[in-house]
Amino acid sequence: MNSVPGIEHIQSTSSPGVSVIAITFGLEKKVDVAFNEVQSKVNQALRRLPRDTDPPIVAKVETNAQPIMWLALQGDRTQQQLNQYAINVLKKRLETIDGVGEVRIGGRLRRQPADRKPGQARPGISQHRRAGRDGCRL
Repeated sequence: MNSVPGIEHIQSTSSPGVSVIAITFGLEKKVDVAFNEVQSKVNQALRRLPRDTDPPIVAKVETNAQPIMWLALQGDRTQQQLNQYAINVLKKRLETIDGVGEVRIGGRLRRQPADRKPGQARPGISQHRRAGRDGCRL
């Protein structure tokens, strides 16, 4: 990436299973040109990635944009099934909405008390729902 002209800053973060590289360009750099140059460099690096790696995604993202919505997914399915649904269905549908710049999938597995059945509400969940209804609306 360092050979792409106009780069001001590169930041990389990694955690198990995912790496994100954020590249900031100078204001004089045309966004579409920068995107194409970065995509070209990523394509050159593909052959050096492990064979079972998901293909990298290059996306144009407004650096000043903040998330406007957080969603939680729960249901009477396994964690793996919920994750696959989020990745294969929800993410793809949200990405087709005009004006959506980026959709990220993440989260953590929460331990469920042994005395609670899958799908059973946690204490206080109705208070969160009420706060959501009475508070900020999208």
